[in-house]
Amino acid sequence: MRSLALAAAASLSIVAIALATPGCDPGEITAVERGRELMDDPDVSPSSLNHFACTTCHALTETQPATRRLAGYTLAGVARRKTFYGGAEDRLLDAINFCIVQYMRGVALTETDANGRAMYEYLVSISPGPITEGLPWTVIHVIPELTDPGDAARGKQLYDATCRECHGDLHTARGALEPRATRLPEEATSFYDANFPGIKHRTIVTEKLRNGGFFGIGGQMPPYGAELLTDAEIVDLYAYIGLPP
Repeated sequence: MRSLALAAAASLSIVAIALATPGCDPGEITAVERGRELMDDPDVSPSSLNHFACTTCHALTETQPATRRLAGYTLAGVARRKTFYGGAEDRLLDAINFCIVQYMRGVALTETDANGRAMYEYLVSISPGPITEGLPWTVIHVIPELTDPGDAARGKQLYDATCRECHGDLHTARGALEPRATRLPEEATSFYDANFPGIKHRTIVTEKLRNGGFFGIGGQMPPYGAELLTDAEIVDLYAYIGLPP
């Protein structure tokens, strides 16, 4: 199968040209401009439980921002990749819908959906150059015991870059992305003690970091693949959060 970037380019480009034609209502915007707006808009999902936008997890520039450690790869160049999610998907539309349904609690877009077409046109606009291979994304099926003490100072820097946007300040959740965000570590460990008795907190949190809401932990959090967050960095986070080995 071909990726959406190849299979639908001609038809969707016609849509963009129509929306951008001179002489139209000057208040109208192009498909690319609308697509850029949607990248920052949680309302791509109609769910009242969603507070995520595409840019919650993805940068739009060629390199990741220096002050953030995002759960997903940058979207620059994504429309020219052959595969997505480490080869699990080979259509860009399916990869987008996986995010919208699994993490944003939304409804899958179709190839004729106006928002989907606008998002596609924007992603094409930031994907110059030749077709490239997909990027690696390793699913960790067996969670290791991470017993190193870690470095709390490095862990704080990682928390600020990785966790703070969604969970807010440690212990208080002040500044969290949405009001249901788990207060770390107290609410998380209390929930784990009630639902996973006898299992070390580090083991459960590592599962959550690596696999998000999948494999029985639940929740809306997207996973961090091994390429985006190392085990050594995770133990530094634990040192700052206060999860003993």
